[in-house]
Amino acid sequence: MNTSTNQAINIIVEFITHQMDGDRPPASGSADLMALEQAIRSIHEQATTQELRELGLRALRTVIDRVSSNLEAERTLRNYLTGGDHA
Repeated sequence: MNTSTNQAINIIVEFITHQMDGDRPPASGSADLMALEQAIRSIHEQATTQELRELGLRALRTVIDRVSSNLEAERTLRNYLTGGDHA
């Protein structure tokens, strides 16, 4: 996984990853939620164009990876259930 030196980007991308994996959002008042809020605030107030670009690209990569993985799993299951190609 690509990680940034900007911890705010890492926190936001980690949150997106967990949400795409079906995890619950952080509980109200939790340390995780406070870290996410601070990360978003930091990006909103201070991010450079390069950091915003990195955040966007990493967020899109996370979505693409999860959707691709889900499609592959669905295809494998369908093939198995219908007796199709198991490769």
